Amino acid sequence: MRSKQPRQYSFFHSYFSGEALIGVWNFVGKGIAALNILLIIGSLDVFKYGVYILVLAFYSFVAAIPFKLLATVITNDLIRYEHEGERARAKRLFWEAFSIRMGFAAVLALGTFFSADIVAHFYDQDIANLVRTLSPLFIFDALYSSIRPLFQMHARFGLTAFRPIVYKTIKFGILGGFVLFATLGVQEVLLAHVIATGLATFIFLIPLVRMYRLWSNVQSEKRFVLFDIVKKHGKWSVLSQVSSQAAGNLRPWLIKLFVNTEAVALFSVAESLYGAIKTFFPTETLVSLVPRELKDKRRSMQLLLRGIKYLTILGILLALLAGVVVPLALPFVFPEYTPSVSLFIALLPALVLLGVRSMSSTFLSAMRRQKYLFLVNSVKTLSTFILPLILLPVFGIHGMPFERVLSAVLVTGMFLYYLIRYHIPKSELRILYTLDAQDKEYFRRFRDLSIGYLRSKLRRSP
Repeated sequence: MRSKQPRQYSFFHSYFSGEALIGVWNFVGKGIAALNILLIIGSLDVFKYGVYILVLAFYSFVAAIPFKLLATVITNDLIRYEHEGERARAKRLFWEAFSIRMGFAAVLALGTFFSADIVAHFYDQDIANLVRTLSPLFIFDALYSSIRPLFQMHARFGLTAFRPIVYKTIKFGILGGFVLFATLGVQEVLLAHVIATGLATFIFLIPLVRMYRLWSNVQSEKRFVLFDIVKKHGKWSVLSQVSSQAAGNLRPWLIKLFVNTEAVALFSVAESLYGAIKTFFPTETLVSLVPRELKDKRRSMQLLLRGIKYLTILGILLALLAGVVVPLALPFVFPEYTPSVSLFIALLPALVLLGVRSMSSTFLSAMRRQKYLFLVNSVKTLSTFILPLILLPVFGIHGMPFERVLSAVLVTGMFLYYLIRYHIPKSELRILYTLDAQDKEYFRRFRDLSIGYLRSKLRRSP
């Protein structure tokens, strides 16, 4: 009997199959997420929904350390070590990152639980109980943030795509239980969020154990690995991620300060819709695939330019479609959030630039250009903090989408300037504005793989 030969690695095939799998689960996830939103927004008035967003913003502000710290750097280096045969270093890096994240998370969970009254002092007493409810979330999120790079290292895109489905399904069941058998307030919504996150994380410990067994015969390197990474280039990632996360999560509190709590809810709905549209961008697999392509500089730069071109076209199409659908659907489903429509429309220009930012940041991170990424994020952080202080008093809540678009333009310009000056050969820039034989070949392969994928699904259908 002939043994089944492993499929030879192909960037295009791995990218397509991974994004197709993620796309299917994202589609299912959007349906479940929509049901969750219906329950939450239908049960909370605009003010209470604003309070809910403020509490989550506080959590995200604090949680930037345990599960965002060096996230991209660790994932990139883990994949590169494993792919280049340095498995002992990869194993050591995994355990160091796991230990540090979980240690931070434990401290923050205890600190948040016992110091919630400090937050209440700046807002009101009810906030203390809400913040305490979120304290276990540090542990759950840090745990999943620690194990996810292992899934990405093995290109198990199905697992990373399926986890949000599990979380959203469990959350919907808990929210539905509160609606049917009790009441659904801010406290209950946060409790559902925490329980669903915990259960969805522990379920994935089973595949984690299976993948970790592949290292069973690998002796972990004795000396510290993460410290060397931080010393060489990771320090820039630490500063960059912490500062950008901090600034981003200050947005709701700035809106609260300059406008009101209801405005927090209105802009959050607009941002949520914008975020839902962003998930249609097929970029989830790039962090796992790009590090494998860097040995061939010319090919990697061509992939970067074609990715920018394709994603920019996709961004324009999505912006046009969303600009028609959302203004019709949102007032019909949630009339009280009709003011969010104009905020959403004002955000759409940033969607067109998302392809440039996604591709550029992924490639620069894989190339370990953390120092420049830190510079970009520093500028973005300053604009995220300074522009609202200028725009909110002048334009009110509409100052926030203006800030997002201006920040996107600034960051896009910085990425393009650096890449064109230092990495992309001038002769290759024509890829951005021409349709050549390679584009036609990619389109043909995309068509063939799409047809093959659909046929395989139809054959499996009863």
